[in-house]
Amino acid sequence: MLQHPAVRPGRGPVHPGYFSHALGTTGFEAGKDVWRKVVAQFPDMRVTAEDILVDGDKVAIRSSVQGITTPNGQAPPTLIEIFRIEDGRLAETWGITEGPDPRVG
Repeated sequence: MLQHPAVRPGRGPVHPGYFSHALGTTGFEAGKDVWRKVVAQFPDMRVTAEDILVDGDKVAIRSSVQGITTPNGQAPPTLIEIFRIEDGRLAETWGITEGPDPRVG
C-alpha cells in the first residue's frame, strides 16, 4: 500500500477540522453519508480520476463517472474537486459537477 510520508501511523488521512465547501459542512462524515446514498442509488457507479494536478498544498482532480442513469441520454457527469492539504491530511474540499449531478435524483 502506498502511503504519503506525512501521514503517520495511528492518524487518519482527514484533518480534524476538515471543511467541505460543496456541502457547507465541517467533518468528513457528511461527505461519506452523501457518497453512501449515491452508491446505494447507483451500485454500478465507477469514478475514475482522469487528471490529478498538484500545486503546493492543493490537489485538483478531474474525474469521470460511469455506471449511472442520466436523463435524456445526457453524457455522464464529470467531477472536479480541489483539496487543500494541511499537515499531510485533507483539510478542505471544493467541488463542482459538470453534467447531471449523481447526488440529485
